[in-house]
Amino acid sequence: MIPKVYVGVPTAEFSRPAIFYDYMRFLEKPENTTVASYHSNSAAFNRNLIIEDAISQYCTHILFIDDDMAFPPNALTRLLAHDLDAVSGLYYNKCYPHPPVIFDRDPNDFDSFQRHYLQNGEAGVIKVDACGFGFFLVNTKVFESLEPPYVRHGELQYDKRNEDMGFCLRLGETGYQIHCDLDVVIGHMGLATFWPSRNQGQWFTTIDTGRPETISCRQKTGDILTPLTK
Repeated sequence: MIPKVYVGVPTAEFSRPAIFYDYMRFLEKPENTTVASYHSNSAAFNRNLIIEDAISQYCTHILFIDDDMAFPPNALTRLLAHDLDAVSGLYYNKCYPHPPVIFDRDPNDFDSFQRHYLQNGEAGVIKVDACGFGFFLVNTKVFESLEPPYVRHGELQYDKRNEDMGFCLRLGETGYQIHCDLDVVIGHMGLATFWPSRNQGQWFTTIDTGRPETISCRQKTGDILTPLTK
């Protein structure tokens, strides 16, 4: 059976980086895929609208994509092939030191999560207890076991968004499992300042992310030089 996918993008109004629309354009989608964006100042509200519309259209899956993600054209196809309850692509947090946005239950506090840091050689599909909504494929069958509102702002900490973590916590309690495909690599778009720089007569580009590390690249070849410290 060909899956019927609902690709939902919550935005504040438009996508934050305009290049996001290029990635969406080239994303491979099954027949009868619905693509829609919802805009308000609440990501949780937008996500609930996506879920409700997908259920009303009898979609088999929802792919949540945040509007600052970059992804290969076959990313959705590869996640669908696993036939899992819920599966995320792998992306990093934009904030230094850029950890992966996947989590395991904290063994000392089962209602909390701890970051899942990747080990050398770790690859393929792994089970996790929570992930972000950045590029997250969910089988709509899971919503039969959840009470609306399915996504709740400030569920775990009232003064923080964390709607993704709260959703994953409740989803795990129903017996459904969450996975991450470490081979479906997703980019997380952020802001950087590109400075023309010169060292001993050689021109290169300094990429300043506002964090302690500064990356320098050679002109033309793009070779990364030894990272500089601000």
